[in-house]
Amino acid sequence: MKNTQVDAILNKCLEGTDLKYVRENNAIVIRRSRQSENVPQVRMRKISGKVTDTSGDPLPGVTILVDGTTIGVATDNEGKYSLECPEAPDLALNFTFMGMKSQKVTVGPKNVIDVTLEEEMNRLEEAVAVGYGTTKVKDMTGAVTRLGSKDMETAPMGATIQSMLQGKAPGVNVMISSASPTSPVSVIIRGSSSLSGDSQPLWVIDGVPEYNASTSGDVSNTLYNLNLTDVESIDILKDASATAIYGSRAANGVVLVTTKRGKAGMKPQLEFSARYGIQTMNANDFRVLTADEYIRVSKAACAMSLFTRGSLDYFTRKYVDEAYFNSHINNSQFDLNTLTDDFYLKDAYGNGDTDWWDLMTRNAATQDYSIGIRGGSKESSYSASIYYKDQKGIVKGGNSKMLGGSFNFDAAVRDIVRFKLDLRATARTANDKDNMIGEILDMRPDVPAYKEDGTINEISYYVKNPLLSLMDTDEAKGRNFSGTLGLEWDIVKGLTFRTSATAQYNVNKYSTYSIAWYDEAESSASVSKNESYTYM
Repeated sequence: MKNTQVDAILNKCLEGTDLKYVRENNAIVIRRSRQSENVPQVRMRKISGKVTDTSGDPLPGVTILVDGTTIGVATDNEGKYSLECPEAPDLALNFTFMGMKSQKVTVGPKNVIDVTLEEEMNRLEEAVAVGYGTTKVKDMTGAVTRLGSKDMETAPMGATIQSMLQGKAPGVNVMISSASPTSPVSVIIRGSSSLSGDSQPLWVIDGVPEYNASTSGDVSNTLYNLNLTDVESIDILKDASATAIYGSRAANGVVLVTTKRGKAGMKPQLEFSARYGIQTMNANDFRVLTADEYIRVSKAACAMSLFTRGSLDYFTRKYVDEAYFNSHINNSQFDLNTLTDDFYLKDAYGNGDTDWWDLMTRNAATQDYSIGIRGGSKESSYSASIYYKDQKGIVKGGNSKMLGGSFNFDAAVRDIVRFKLDLRATARTANDKDNMIGEILDMRPDVPAYKEDGTINEISYYVKNPLLSLMDTDEAKGRNFSGTLGLEWDIVKGLTFRTSATAQYNVNKYSTYSIAWYDEAESSASVSKNESYTYM
């Protein structure tokens, strides 16, 4: 707009809005139009009440905010408050105070809302296990990392007590070979400390060292048998102070596992957990070749090898007809295009187009069920659970099945004398197919999996068809039992005598079978069993 009055320009700019302009003291002021007849009347409501702690004492300075707004007040010295807020069908108040758990209260038809706030446990006040007892985080002088029950609840499907530490604790390096149900797991705290040892930490479960813990994924590693649902907390002692109780065994650190127990006066609580998950794998991440791609790449590799070497080697003799090559090649005139299809052996390539990944793998299901009960009276408490876990492997035939149970009982004979009884038993069966991953990667896609008559293709003396490897077995069965009887005596205040006796029984049975894969070969089988008793 050019050469136009200011009034016309303003009217045009404010057209279609609820704004208007006025002239005040040689200035133009833009404000909203007053249309009081269109503004709805808001009904206000007065709410009052009192805020106290669990002891009934008033809490001054508690902040009360109307949910979703900035309307709020604070309690006075007597813990009382009063505020006015707009009427709303879903009106709610948020109560917050330092050191107390926040509460959100729906108002409803009531105009008087009294609230009791509970004390919130400070992270520094949290008790941690340190081998010789428990202490508060703020009193700790050593390096300790604590994992609570929430970490157990959010652990991935198929996780063990070892693998779930991955990414949870600083300075703890967890290496998992694969997602197989029998995959080895290594836990190293603050780096390797031995050139010849495995550098694994000492695991202590409810005060009892676990000497059958290892990096292995088979049934000999009893850490695989621990039910995560039964675990209350995990405390990782990282520095040299861990050796004060456990000596040289704790040179690589200590992992203290505390399981759930009943409490005195606790009403019976029944817990049930059911989880189901599926593991999938995208074979394209390995960039495997199709049959046509493999033939094209191998021929290019043969040509490059001959061009650089000027002669055949072990690799190229598998594909190139050596007699034909020697009679038709002039080394002085050889280039990358000289090696035509006529130079290749008639049986250099198969007529198959096999996707070995698709043939040998599957979507693996994992299911985990657990049921437990905890409770107690004035003088005693108890906790019992039964659990079952069935985990399939990505490679067909791989699996791990486990059934276990635990029972804990605590009793106070007098106020200063306490007994405890811990029982745990598990049975696990595992079929290890981890070596199949390497076999699948080594297989050529041009080799057919089956013969024309539908039988499995016996490829050669040097190459075993993975379908035949699937018929092999590497099965292990483990049975484990552990029982602990303990006594605690408070001699004087601050001085407690604690002693315990533990008996462990482990029996593992291994059976293997390898089917013959070439003519004149024989199948082989083996069976072994080891049994051990441990008293502490």
